Parts: sequence; C-alpha cells; structure tokens
Amino acid sequence: MKFDFSAREIPNQKTAVAVHKQLLVSKPPVIAMAKFYSIMIARGLWRNQKELATGLSVSAAQVSRMLAISRLPESVLRLFVDKHLSAAEEETIRRLIRELGENVISERAKSVPHGTTVTDALAVLTTGKPALRRPVRVSVVRGKKYFRIDSADFASIAPRAGEIEQIVNAVIAADADQVSLVMSLLTLSST
Repeated sequence: MKFDFSAREIPNQKTAVAVHKQLLVSKPPVIAMAKFYSIMIARGLWRNQKELATGLSVSAAQVSRMLAISRLPESVLRLFVDKHLSAAEEETIRRLIRELGENVISERAKSVPHGTTVTDALAVLTTGKPALRRPVRVSVVRGKKYFRIDSADFASIAPRAGEIEQIVNAVIAADADQVSLVMSLLTLSST
C-alpha cells in the first residue's frame, strides 16, 4: 500500500487529522505511521512532539515511539515497510543498533531478501547470517495451552496434519535419549 503524505495531499492540520483518523482505522504498518508523524513535524504542521500529540489526540509516548522508529536506518525501514512490528520487535531493532552499531545493522538489513518474515529478518540482523529456510515454524502461544504451526506453504502442509500429529506424539512419548538420537540424525542430514 502506498502512502502519500506530501504537502499537496496534506496541506494543513485539519487534513492531517482526517488522514490520521483514516490511518488508525486502516491499521497500516508501523513504519507508515512513523513516517506520517515524522513528516507532519518536519513540514511544520506542528512545531513539536507535544503539539502533534495534542493535535492528533494521541499520547506523547505514542508520538515519541513513532518518531524513534522513523529515525531507524533507511535499509532497516525498507525491511519492515509492509510488516506489522510489535513494541518488543521495535525495541530489539533499537537494541541491536545500540549494541552492534548502525552501520553493521544497515549492512545486514541490505542482505535480507524481500518478503522475509519479521522473525527471520530479526534473526539476520542479530546474527548476520541468512535465516534458515524452514517449511514450518512451531511456536508456543503465550498464556494458552497450545502451540501453533505456521507455514508459508500452508497448502502443502495442511494435508499432512495427521502425519505431523503422529510425529509430535512420537516425540512426546519417546524418552530423552531417543529424541537426542533423532535430533543428531536430523542435524547430520541437514549439513
């Protein structure tokens, strides 16, 4: 989705408030909101963060968060332009920049292929190594009593749900030595 925050499209505060309301309804990626806030201040529609927060009826903390995101390196912003980032993911990026330096993270961001998931992109930014290509990702759902299996290729994974269930049950039923042996074999076969 393209966003046009130019002076031609948003000539004044009244229009900016209307565009902001539309953005909130459409729930754009955080990068788009960050750009919007940054551009509104840069263009002088509001003089500072406090006035912007008041004018858009949002908290000063929200404005501060968005402006911090807008200051991320351009190569990092491009990675997440069409993605939704959690506050924890945003903080991870900022921490990586503080710890490893903006130049390192910018270079790593340039090596991330288009369409990479947020999780895999963060892995590349963290390690500097390409993300492992896995057909499925299993994660525990926080606060719930289940885990989920995500796949970019759902159509080929879904028909095998029964097999996946059997494998998981076999792992649960196996003792630690058997699981360790299987994991060793899997590691050997992937190298």
